[in-house]
Amino acid sequence: MMTLFLVVVFFHASIIDTCLFCRQVSIFLCRVSPGIYSETKKEGKNMHLYNPANNYHKAQVISPCTKKELQQALKKYKKIPVCNTGHGFHPDAAHAPHVLDLSHLRSHTWQENLVKVSAATRWKDIASSIPAGRRCVTGSFSGVGICGFLSDAGIGPDVRLVGPATNYVQELELVDRTGQCLSCSPTHNVELWEQALTTKATHTVIAQAVIATIPDETFIAIKCPVHTPDLVQWIMRWAQLCPQFPEIGSSIQIMFMQKESTVALRIVARKQSRVRVVEFLTTLGVHAEITTLAGSELAQLHQEPEHSPASFMDGLGITNTVNEEQLGAAVAQLCHIGERSPFFGFELRHCELDPALLDTSLPSQVWAGIKFVLQHGSLAHIAHDVNHEITELLGKANTRLLPNFSRLYATAC
Repeated sequence: MMTLFLVVVFFHASIIDTCLFCRQVSIFLCRVSPGIYSETKKEGKNMHLYNPANNYHKAQVISPCTKKELQQALKKYKKIPVCNTGHGFHPDAAHAPHVLDLSHLRSHTWQENLVKVSAATRWKDIASSIPAGRRCVTGSFSGVGICGFLSDAGIGPDVRLVGPATNYVQELELVDRTGQCLSCSPTHNVELWEQALTTKATHTVIAQAVIATIPDETFIAIKCPVHTPDLVQWIMRWAQLCPQFPEIGSSIQIMFMQKESTVALRIVARKQSRVRVVEFLTTLGVHAEITTLAGSELAQLHQEPEHSPASFMDGLGITNTVNEEQLGAAVAQLCHIGERSPFFGFELRHCELDPALLDTSLPSQVWAGIKFVLQHGSLAHIAHDVNHEITELLGKANTRLLPNFSRLYATAC
């Protein structure tokens, strides 16, 4: 029997690794039908961030509780969208007849400095059990699923300091779209390994991943508002400064609500780079309190609530061949879109990496030559249309589609 839920949720104005949230109260009518293995209910383990009941309200939700049930579901529904593990959302899947919800597949075990996680285990699930003095290279939001994050060559707030998170993955156990179990590693079934970490569950779902920890250290972590009379000019000043400070990872987030904009600057740097951080802030004309955070706590940089469904978003990589005029035109257009929208937001993250931080694998090399990553989301604009406008201004030769943007993969979510 179809069940009708009236779900009232608060959207938060923050773009995270895979989702954009809106700061307003919205009412969603969610029609949810029972899954073949587990019925999605209004309350329960799978009613949290990225839940298909919130995002795919016309779909029948399939919720496997074991690896065998996952195999059965993928064998029966070969093109079923996958969610609840950090996989991004694809607009074409919004009206999918079935959605695979992996939220029940959450477990982890430790073996010295290695952790084995199941399909929907999130960063927050392993945080309290990490060995003393160690940490995982995470995303910037603890509510994101680890395997979903890894499946799109995930990068975190400290990517400019330690490289992509996929560099630290030791083994993967996969289930392909025929229900078959497969194993791979950086040295075994390498082609399958690279495919699993760059195609967002298009061909395989990561059932388990073994991840190596690294020694923990103290970072400078700053989140602060920015007030500026000329938004485009300030953004361009930030973009010009970033390459001059290789010790610093930074991003800016701009949210437009009814033509009013808010700007936030985020910075991550090692503790010993404090003087350079002060110089960076001073040059930008920003006054901020400098705080420290353990590397094991970087996944707390974003603190969105558990019960926030996400709007669709998209984006692209901007390569280091882009010139200042092209970037300025794109930034001006993004601000123009925001000023005429009831809601629009975008984030620019500086992702220019030292080649020494990249290994030779495809999941690592997709970030080679990338200078900035642009993410954007809206309640009034089609993400693909915005991408097209911005690509035309930047020049197609200066942009690159990246695995963490879901429009690349029509069946993956």
